[in-house]
Amino acid sequence: MNDLERTLVEAIASDSRIKRKMKELRNLWDEAISSRKKSAFDPYHAGVLTEYRDQRERGAAPGESQRMVKLAKVKNGERLRHSIRRIIAATSNADGKAASRITNALRYGYRKKWVNIEAELKDNGGISGCATKFAALKKKRNNK
Repeated sequence: MNDLERTLVEAIASDSRIKRKMKELRNLWDEAISSRKKSAFDPYHAGVLTEYRDQRERGAAPGESQRMVKLAKVKNGERLRHSIRRIIAATSNADGKAASRITNALRYGYRKKWVNIEAELKDNGGISGCATKFAALKKKRNNK
C-alpha cells in the first residue's frame, strides 16, 4: 500500500469514527430533549467533554471538530472558534446562547480536569454556574 492509499484508508476510518461519535452524542441530546429534565442533559455534556478530551489527546481537536461541522452541514460552522462549540453545533440543536453557555461550562471542566463530569457539573452549579466560573477564570487570566 502506498502513502496515498494509506492516507485515504485513514481518512475513511476517521470519518467513520467521527460519524459514529456524532450519532452517539446526537442520541444523548435527543434523549435529554425528550426527558425535559435538566439533569437529563448531563450524559450529553459528559459525552461532549469526553470526545473533546479524546480529540485533544490525539492532537486532532481542531481538524476533527471542523470535520464534524462539515458532516453535519452546520450553517456558518467554519466561524465557530472552539472545538467544543463545534462538537455541540454538530450534535445538538441548542441555540447560540445555550451552546455558548455549555461550551464555557465544559471548558471550565476541561481546565479543572474533571473526572466525574456529571457530579462536577452538579457540584459547581450546573451549566450556568460553571459558565460563570469559567468567565471569572478568563477575566482573572486576562487581567494578569
